[in-house]
Amino acid sequence: MLIAGLLALVGFALLTGSMLGILLGASGLLVLELEFKGNFSVLGNATWNLFNSFTFTAVPAFIFLGEILGQSGLAKRIYNAISPSFGRLPGGLLQTNIGACTVFSAISGSSTATAAVVGSIAYDELKGRGYDRGSIVGTIAAGGTLGMPIPPSLALIIYGAWQNVSIGALFVAGIVPGLMLSGLFMAYVAVTARRRPTPQGAVRLPLGAALLKSLEAWPFAILIFAILGTIFFGLATPTEAAALGCVTALLLALLYRELTWRRLWAALVATVRTFSTLTLVLLGA
Repeated sequence: MLIAGLLALVGFALLTGSMLGILLGASGLLVLELEFKGNFSVLGNATWNLFNSFTFTAVPAFIFLGEILGQSGLAKRIYNAISPSFGRLPGGLLQTNIGACTVFSAISGSSTATAAVVGSIAYDELKGRGYDRGSIVGTIAAGGTLGMPIPPSLALIIYGAWQNVSIGALFVAGIVPGLMLSGLFMAYVAVTARRRPTPQGAVRLPLGAALLKSLEAWPFAILIFAILGTIFFGLATPTEAAALGCVTALLLALLYRELTWRRLWAALVATVRTFSTLTLVLLGA
């Protein structure tokens, strides 16, 4: 049984590319073998209790939502819409990275998806404008962590489902810390920019024009209501809100006619890969 379990973990690791899960799982199997006389029924019960949860099904849905945003071009539209407003701050487009990560964290709930989406949009653009590579990667990596506290956070969903804690209460508790962390990131970028000037970012629009441009990010408002609004007003559970967010994102993507069958398939494959890696780590733990 021990050998079969180890072989299964190795197979999962090869499929997902995650070594953390196999190391955690192998350690657990060894403990069961040496300390609990091979009582592997504990493994089956723990696995069933973890994954047989209605709330936990929100996790792959939110991952899929983030992938839709990236593949459909909605993410790029929102990024371009908010760039003039955030780009007026000291630090230029580096501030846009933090702002975009804050926005996408409030939609996808995944740090990985947030960093991947913003990075795919911003890295080449900022690199071409002469921004320092370390600053670009640093703001994207730091901004990606905002997916942890800002709802709908996958980490909060997993913790709530695991420990039987109210997901809605966890979401409310994560808003202020998440926004404070975003503000601190922006402050750090501004202070650093004062000491070491950054290149010229996007065309500096007047404040009124910049705010008017930000109205083009209206899909963000719709997605926020579909996800967080329905949860906070008690209209949907986190799982139902995640499904509603996916449907809303698909409809918006169809509206802009940028989501092809190939891109949709790529989003599905990326979702399976990310969720498999995550579940392997949870299973191992």
